Amino acid sequence: MANTKKIDEAVKEEKPVENVEAGNVVESVKPKSKAAKDIDDINSVVNSMAREEVAAEEVGAKVKPDSNKEIPVKSVTFGGLTWISSKTNSYYRWNEIGAVEYVPFSELITMNNTSRDFLFDPLVILLDEDAAKYFRLDTVYKNFACVNRLEGLFDEGDLDKIEVELNKIKTTKMRNVAISKIRTLYDEGKLNNINIIKLVEKILCFDLTER
Repeated sequence: MANTKKIDEAVKEEKPVENVEAGNVVESVKPKSKAAKDIDDINSVVNSMAREEVAAEEVGAKVKPDSNKEIPVKSVTFGGLTWISSKTNSYYRWNEIGAVEYVPFSELITMNNTSRDFLFDPLVILLDEDAAKYFRLDTVYKNFACVNRLEGLFDEGDLDKIEVELNKIKTTKMRNVAISKIRTLYDEGKLNNINIIKLVEKILCFDLTER
């Protein structure tokens, strides 16, 4: 069994935070859902990687993390996900999308050598920029930018632009993350256009109301 740290998956119920100005309640801010926080974690890494304009031959020259450094690895795959190291037989399990396992960098090298789909499909995201750059995942993570643009496109309401972006998401294997993002927007009341909902469900082949 791998010596890994677990993220506490229990999410405590938070009360809305009221902003008070001159003794009057101005607005009530609803706390983000767990799914929204998971997407934010992913986006923070993705956005940073997307800003980097590094030549491909230079990416591998970035500082190599220590072999024993434990890297936070977040699942971007619906349902459970398991990886067993062929080198150490260590067992790593993500029970749901957004779950995090801490994996030693040396094990990630094994993953890169034997189970590249985990990193390059991707099935998981490395929440460590040095590790992501070492494995030259900048291009993979830049593809996540199309998911980040969805909310703005939904607000704009141009169905043709939305269709182009959704089809791009399908080709870059970002479907799982896109669905999680879209469900979050729907749950938070930020997606209620029936035409957009039908288009999303048709292209990404899922029922937004089904859990």
